[in-house]
Amino acid sequence: MKELKYFHLNVKLPIDGSYEILSTFQNQFWFDHQWYFAINRFYLYSLPFRFNEYYEYDHMKFSDKIILENKLYLWSNVKIIHFARFDKIDINNLIRLIKTQMPNLQVIKINKPSRDNFNMMVENSSKCSQDKRADHDINTVTTLDINCGKMENEIEHLINILPNLKYLILNDSRLPSMTSDLIPILNKKIERLDITCSYTLEKLFTNINMYFSSVKYIQFTFDFTLNTFSRSEIILNCLTNLPNLISLTIYPLTPKYHSHDYESTFKPILAKLDKKYIQNNYELKYLDDSLSFLKKISSNNDNNQSTTSSFSLPLFILLCFIFIIILYNFVLSQRLFDKAIDKLFN
Repeated sequence: MKELKYFHLNVKLPIDGSYEILSTFQNQFWFDHQWYFAINRFYLYSLPFRFNEYYEYDHMKFSDKIILENKLYLWSNVKIIHFARFDKIDINNLIRLIKTQMPNLQVIKINKPSRDNFNMMVENSSKCSQDKRADHDINTVTTLDINCGKMENEIEHLINILPNLKYLILNDSRLPSMTSDLIPILNKKIERLDITCSYTLEKLFTNINMYFSSVKYIQFTFDFTLNTFSRSEIILNCLTNLPNLISLTIYPLTPKYHSHDYESTFKPILAKLDKKYIQNNYELKYLDDSLSFLKKISSNNDNNQSTTSSFSLPLFILLCFIFIIILYNFVLSQRLFDKAIDKLFN
């Protein structure tokens, strides 16, 4: 491969912390080609990083640190960053990395935040909150995906430095208490909400307007822990208590190998809803394994349109009448002018 000019690598390691493999890329061959590599606990990859998704960032080691001196955007292609664990991460270093090396980052995914992380996270984040400046904010991130974690404490300080956060994904994640400082932030910021298999689902949608009053798009997946009455009650609470809601989509959670008649799954839920209210305000749409409630155009707009239509015909007739009068006067004056000219020359 003598003609090879580009070499991009991103490999998941079979063993956590296999750092000795990095020595394979620390010889003259790689240095001459100016091909550089880095490794963390789970992945070996080339630099600059050419892929959209990046896993972990802690415990990094480099084949040659000279690449760091070039001050390049080594992770400029990254749009999604995953954290398999969120413990022992210095949030100040995380902010610095994202702001200096990941200018296009849009999504942060956190999987099973560790309880050991609590004290460290609060300590480091408190330093940020005490010295809150614009340079601490990560402005590019719009989506936060939390899996099996507590939003309060561990994630709260991260949300505080995401001023443009709009999309929140919760998978078996615990909601903050109603006294949490997160409540006004969630109410103000979140416009899209996805919830999957959350055991707090029933609690959330009973008080959804207290958590997410600005939400416009909701998607949630039911498992088999909620009966049809609870599901219907949750849906109705969403449809009636969220003034900005545009669409609500629900999915049933079933194993892939389990064939299921989705329409029959939704029928018991729909049967317990207020049919008249739903028909007047929402359009139902089935798509594959989902059911969506799409808000109809408000009746005020319909009334305005009908009012405009009712006035359009009389207005048109009036304008035609005025035009005829103007045209008649013009023709008449032209004839009188012609007669005056004829008398002058005859």
